Amino acid sequence: MMMKSMMKSFVIGGMLLVMPVTGLLARPHGGPGMQDSYSRMDRPRAERMIDNLSLTPDQREALQQHRLEQRKTMINLRSKLALLRTDLAEAALKDKPNMRPDRPDCRQDR
Repeated sequence: MMMKSMMKSFVIGGMLLVMPVTGLLARPHGGPGMQDSYSRMDRPRAERMIDNLSLTPDQREALQQHRLEQRKTMINLRSKLALLRTDLAEAALKDKPNMRPDRPDCRQDR
């Protein structure tokens, strides 16, 4: 039984070490701080697509407003994700982590 829990600890620890590296590699053009340059680089292509759609000025305005709302939503979601990742890292560093979920929507596979 002790060997099984030690193995689980090693697997979880290994995953916590590997996940940030794979997250950096999975981003377009890699690394932190590069997301803005990617969205700026892609903007002319998006503008050409909008031009090809022959949208009315009202439709263009609505689309631009929708894009701004989406950006705000993504900023909020990314900050929540960063906080959750920090909480996970903090929990992994504890000597005796709480293995029970605090929320009822979390599943615990055994």
